Amino acid sequence: MVLLFALFGCNPSAEKASENTNCETPWTELQKEQPVDLATNGLDATEEDAARSLSADLLQENYSWMVFWKKQQSNEYVVRTKSQEYSFVAEGNNFVWDTDFPLSQDEMLLSSLIEEQHSGENPNNTYIDGHDSTDISFFPPTQTSFPFLAERIAQLFDGTNAPDIGYLIHPYARGGVGSHGGMSVLQSRAPLSFYGPGIRGGKIDAAAKVVDIAPTIAALLGVNPTDGIYKNHLASNLMLKWQDGDVLTQALTDCAYGKAEYAVTIIFDGANHNAVTAALENGDMPNLSKIVNSDAAIFQGGAIVGWPSYSLPGHISIHTGVYQGHHGMYSNQFWDRERQTLAPTDQGLIALLLPSNAQLVIEVMEKYLNPDIETLFEAVARTFPDTETASINELVFRGASWCNFCTSTQQRNLLTYETADQWAIVQAQEMFAEIAPPKYLAISFYLTDGAGERYGPQAELTRQALIDTDERLGGLLALYEEYGIFDQTAFVFTSDHGMELQDTTRVHSANVLDSHPVKRIGQLLYLDDEIE
Repeated sequence: MVLLFALFGCNPSAEKASENTNCETPWTELQKEQPVDLATNGLDATEEDAARSLSADLLQENYSWMVFWKKQQSNEYVVRTKSQEYSFVAEGNNFVWDTDFPLSQDEMLLSSLIEEQHSGENPNNTYIDGHDSTDISFFPPTQTSFPFLAERIAQLFDGTNAPDIGYLIHPYARGGVGSHGGMSVLQSRAPLSFYGPGIRGGKIDAAAKVVDIAPTIAALLGVNPTDGIYKNHLASNLMLKWQDGDVLTQALTDCAYGKAEYAVTIIFDGANHNAVTAALENGDMPNLSKIVNSDAAIFQGGAIVGWPSYSLPGHISIHTGVYQGHHGMYSNQFWDRERQTLAPTDQGLIALLLPSNAQLVIEVMEKYLNPDIETLFEAVARTFPDTETASINELVFRGASWCNFCTSTQQRNLLTYETADQWAIVQAQEMFAEIAPPKYLAISFYLTDGAGERYGPQAELTRQALIDTDERLGGLLALYEEYGIFDQTAFVFTSDHGMELQDTTRVHSANVLDSHPVKRIGQLLYLDDEIE
């Protein structure tokens, strides 16, 4: 996936004035040029025959409902459901279906707690501990939505370790109590708000995309525009060297470029958008309410993540502005085609979340994170080379001048999500004392994800996890107040994916795949060598 930027050159960095006196908006001058050929994968005619045979069997299984793949050397994608085969083609930034896809792609559907709890079904009268029986609601494909469906399918097949085939199951059938990974809106929607200088306060009746976050932060900090890749085209006047997203101008004031002296991205891992909104309205999160209030730009539809909607790709997309098909971390696990092994590690994501495995994380990022993308840390350093950037509790750290994964001297033996979150604040305090406030800080809290998966997104114990995490957030915000820079800082609040309640009586099985020569890693399918 390595591309030679020497072909089109990058704008040289230059000092940027702290005040945007001319109200510059370089992103409005974005110029697209010729497309970049990323068509490294796709099925030929023989492989498509195998895919159709496989999908026919798979779609007979309970709770499987969609199978899709890309055609070789083509911009055409095939989507099969139980009832029909569809296709769409990529034309520039647009995706054109051969016929109307029958299911909703409304990014605003189920964007309130009342809708989430009462708009679905519960045919087996399933009871979930910690929930009021009247609030238990599950959503088959026909009762939910799949925002930006074609875009999220297409991006996945651009990388060298992309699967040959992807498939979806019913949103409630993943197993466990709360889950994510699917393409349904509840699993795909992260909360999103911006607060601080350059931000236009108010509720925005729309959904952003998670890949829009990094370009918007870069704009608020006044990162120098650069040449690079924008939605699979060579382009100029980008905020980052590779962008799948856009600057969210609806959240910004007229002269927002460079308005923020500092920026912080705060991630509550796996936080359900509707649960967070309800907790704020109930007064459960007084610290978060300091930056998510009437002066904040709050996206009512949240931010839609890529697919699969898992932690590893979601965190990286937040800090790079590109989908997983471009940054290289397709899911929590995928198949390394060259090495013929599970990637990024056969130990699973938890191994990467433990700072005691710092060296492993460094090796994984060097091996699989696309060198042609640009992290926010690198973009800030490109424009402000004498400033500090920091990554705390974050899997994304390339280019950061301070992080808990960068050196073995900062390793912590963290045994649980909760202790990881506690140490995050201690690390922030140490970092402020050692290097002063960073120009850009990324910090993640993981307890919310663990609680959502174990108890469900609306359970009382999950609400308590939000309250506990909010208390820890207070320690971070206090640092910005103590150093007198709170009002100079743009605060971004989001998550890496959503969370959806699961029906424990209806769980998907893909046993039929055992009779096909295919490697299954979650819902990513790799045709075996004898087919390829």
